[in-house]
Amino acid sequence: MRQKFDKYWGDIPLIFGMAIILDPRFKIEELNVFLEIIYNDEVEKIQKTIQSFQNSTTQLFDYYRNAYKNSEIGAQTQYTRSSLSSTSFLGDQEEQNAYHMVKRRREQASSVTSGGLSEFQRYLNQPLLEIDEEGSFDLLGWWKTNQSKYPILSIMAREILLVPVSTVASEASFSAGGRVVSDKRCGLSPETVEALVCLKDWNLADTRRQEAEQEAKLAEAFERLKLERPEWMPRNPPHDQQSTTSR
Repeated sequence: MRQKFDKYWGDIPLIFGMAIILDPRFKIEELNVFLEIIYNDEVEKIQKTIQSFQNSTTQLFDYYRNAYKNSEIGAQTQYTRSSLSSTSFLGDQEEQNAYHMVKRRREQASSVTSGGLSEFQRYLNQPLLEIDEEGSFDLLGWWKTNQSKYPILSIMAREILLVPVSTVASEASFSAGGRVVSDKRCGLSPETVEALVCLKDWNLADTRRQEAEQEAKLAEAFERLKLERPEWMPRNPPHDQQSTTSR
């Protein structure tokens, strides 16, 4: 068990580490606790892994900041300005004041200001979010609520946290691939291999569904047969009568 565990979890995928960091309940602190369990308190390896995750997340945030600072954030400000302009109850001076107020707030919430911290650093400096363990926590909903505070980081978190986690066993995937791509069928394109694997899986699922429906019908027919027995016919004949009949 330990060897199997170390084989697949000895090197944690980068996307998993980023997802933990982008969860306000965990961040770096809980990632450190998780790594202590995985790496048996190997301090040097834990620190190296955490630094790698943090550096990669920072680099990715810089990429998102450069990609979205002039597009989506600017579009939101332009949309706000056009919305204010469309309102008839504001005068010209009031409209300008409202627009500049919204713009200042956008700039204050932007990722980097001169001499200030980035959104990512401000997010990490905030204390961990404490919630009721029994209640459900909507992680994407939290980022949507705080998108005005972290406009670019929320876009990055939304796209990372939407990545689905596969639960298929690795050996099963490789075995299925070996059955499909054999020595005589090694020229199949990736699209064809994917189609064959999916069709087989769908066919097995349909077969299981049909078998379940047949079992349900048989159980229903059996119950109906017991209910339709004549009243004079005993449902469970006494043991003495069965013995006499057999003799």
